[in-house]
Formats: sequence, C-alpha cells, structure tokens
Amino acid sequence: MLSYTKAIEVDETNAHTWFYLGRSHMSLGEDDAAVAAFDRAIALSKDFGEAHYYKGIALFRTRKMPESAAALDEATRLMPDFADAFREHGRALSALGRYIDAAAAFGTVLEMVPGDLVAMYGQARACDHLGRYHEAIAAYAQVNRIQSDCERAFLYRGFAQMLTRQFEDATESFSRTIGLNPENAEAWQEKAKALIELEMFGQAIEAYDGFLAIRPDTVTVLFDKGLALEQLDRTGEALEVFNRCIALGLDTARVHAEAGFCLFRLERYDEAVTSLDRSIEREPKSDRVLIYKGDALLLIKRYEDAIGAFDAALAIDAGLERAHRGRGIALTRTGRFEDAIVALDRALEGDPAAPDVLACKGYSLYRLGRNKEAVEALGRALKKQSKNKQVLLWRSKALYRLGRYAEAEASFARFHALDPDIAQAWYFHAMSLVFMERHYDSPAPPHRSLALHDTCPRP
Repeated sequence: MLSYTKAIEVDETNAHTWFYLGRSHMSLGEDDAAVAAFDRAIALSKDFGEAHYYKGIALFRTRKMPESAAALDEATRLMPDFADAFREHGRALSALGRYIDAAAAFGTVLEMVPGDLVAMYGQARACDHLGRYHEAIAAYAQVNRIQSDCERAFLYRGFAQMLTRQFEDATESFSRTIGLNPENAEAWQEKAKALIELEMFGQAIEAYDGFLAIRPDTVTVLFDKGLALEQLDRTGEALEVFNRCIALGLDTARVHAEAGFCLFRLERYDEAVTSLDRSIEREPKSDRVLIYKGDALLLIKRYEDAIGAFDAALAIDAGLERAHRGRGIALTRTGRFEDAIVALDRALEGDPAAPDVLACKGYSLYRLGRNKEAVEALGRALKKQSKNKQVLLWRSKALYRLGRYAEAEASFARFHALDPDIAQAWYFHAMSLVFMERHYDSPAPPHRSLALHDTCPRP
C-alpha cells in the first residue's frame, strides 16, 4: 500500500493508482478508506467499472446497502458480461428487500455461469421471500444436487415445502438437514410440525424430543409435544408435559385447558374443574372449556354448578348441542323435568338419534307422567343401546302405566335376561300377567314373587 501512496504523491490523477490503493485498504479490512479511494478513482474515470464494483463490495461490508446497490448497479451497466457484479448486486438487493430485482440479478448470473452456487442459493431465497415457493424449491434442489452438504439449502427447502403443503417432502428435507447437523434445533421442530400434518404423531414426538435434547426448556415445543401425546391417547404423559410447561412459566388459557382436558379423561374430575377454572380466568369466552367444566361438575354431582357452566357456554353460542345435552341431564338430576325436556330437545336438533339424550328425555317424560311420549323416546334410545338396562326398565314401566300389558310383559322379560335380580321388574312383570288374566303364568319361582310382593312401589 505504501508504494501506491507514494505513486499518488507523484501523480494524483492516475485512476488506477487510486483503485489499487482501495484494493489494498480492503485487504486490510479498512473498508471506509477503500471507499474513499474508489471514489477518487471514479472521479477521475467515471466509467471505471471495476472501481464501482469493489466500491459496492466495500459498502456492502460496512452494511451501507443502498449505496452498495447503487455502486453495483453501475458496475453491471458498465460490465454487462461480468457475472460477479450481478451476483454481488443481487446480494445487496436482497439485503434491501428488493427481491424481484435480486431474483433477476441472480438469474442473469446463472445465464452466464449455470453452476454458480451463490447465485442459485440467492435466487432461491429471493423467490422464497416473494412467495414463489415452487421456484424456490427447484432452486434449493439444484443447490443440493451440486453441493449435497449445504445444510441451509435443505432447511429452507423444507420451509418452502411446508408452505406448499408438501409435508412428506418437507420431512425428508428436514431429515437431511438433521443428518448434516444433528444440533439444528429448528430442523427438529419443523420436522415435527410436518409429521403432525401427516398425523404421524409418534414420529413427531420423537422429533420434538430431538429438539428438546438441544433446548430442553422451550415451553412452546413442550406444549406441542403434549398435544401430540394427547392425539395418541397417552393422556398421563401429556398431563406431565403440560404441568411442566406451567412450572416453566407458561400461564396461558390454552395450557390450563389442555391440562384440564387430560385430568377429565383420567377421571380426576375435581382437579379438572380447578384447572379449567384457571383457563376460564384467562379466557372467559371459551365454550369448549366451559362445556368440559360442566361435564366434570355433572360427573361429581355438582348439578347446579354444572348448569351454570353450561349456561355460560350457551351465552357464547346458543346452538351448542353438547351444552344443551349436559344442561338437560343436570336439570333432570335436579328434578326440573320440564326445563330438562326443553334443553334435551335442543340437543336432539343436532343429533336426533343420540341415545343418552333420548334416554334422559324419556326418563323426564316418564317422571312427568307423559308415558306415551316416554315410551317413544325410550324406544328410540334402545335402537342404539339395546342392552341399556335402565332405559329398558323405564320403558317397561311406562308401558305398564299405559295399560299396554302385553308389551310391558315382553319388555320386562327382556330386562330379566339382562338383570334377573331387580325386585320392581319381577313385581310389575307379574302384575302385567295378572291384568292380562294369565294368573298361572308366573314370571319367577313362587318364592321370589312372594318375597318381592310387599316391597315394590307403584311404577
């Protein structure tokens, strides 16, 4: 560099001397000084293409992207056959977010040098940013054909394949990334997401574990692993994962809700209510959480609280079949049969053949003395649940009340085949035979009929 300085002292009008001084500054990492030298060269020779080119590179290195792009643009104008200038111009344009121009610049490079990896990769990234994902995938694939160990090309190719819903191909791309770098946590996570889309939950959990081996306390990935475990009905493991998320500081409505759902499925209903309440505190308008809470309260016989939860869900969406169902069952359990029938009818609008809803409605009708309607509802329930003893008993007794003794007798006989030890069933079976004047057709051995005779209430 000293010789160039001395040469300038002798003759300050030699553009090439300033140019080589700039190159010397660049080799020493003195990019600002290099830019100043290139400017002097350009001032002396404005069509000095190489000076514009190296000035652009020096500006790029100092992160002065608009100035870099302008210098390199001038270089490409002055040297239209110089692929390196177009390549560096493309890089500067990409850094400025001018991806259309960048893709064009890289395309020009590839016309001149078809195997230029930097241009291929740059064009792929530009297409990626422009949402031209299929072009990006093809470009990344070309990079990987030439350089099979280009980890970033496999990774970004996988991203583009995810965005085009090519999940099997994305899984392969992320697997190739991991093969090159097992510590690439991002590839593990994205592979898991692709496998979830393919409903390959077991393999997705393995991929999440690969990520967590690198970053063990990442709550978002832990949470996603918990969801995958739920899909496989590995409920206990899922609950452990959600509890760990909470212990690590995740305090969202969703994580408390998922923990509550797990507790519900594990039949730990009191704990489920507590967890679901935490979720509701954070997000009061989740009808799904309110319905689960109502169902849990129903199962621990807190019927009024259950009705309150179902009412809250219906205030959000009045058409929720499951909320009407739960509310109707809770109202039945509290003896509010008229209100129960209204709620159960709303539930049946969504599923007219729901056996549990029909059974509950039939029981409410039976308790109100609306026996003909009860027989019809309970009969429909039995079409789906032919061995439901309780429904069969209610229907038998409703038939008896209606004086349809032959049908009642046949229905009680069906019931005995399922459960021969219910006193009421034997008694009313016998009374059906009496009313049909079949006095000698005892439905049971004499000792059983006599033993039960004084203990059976009216139907």
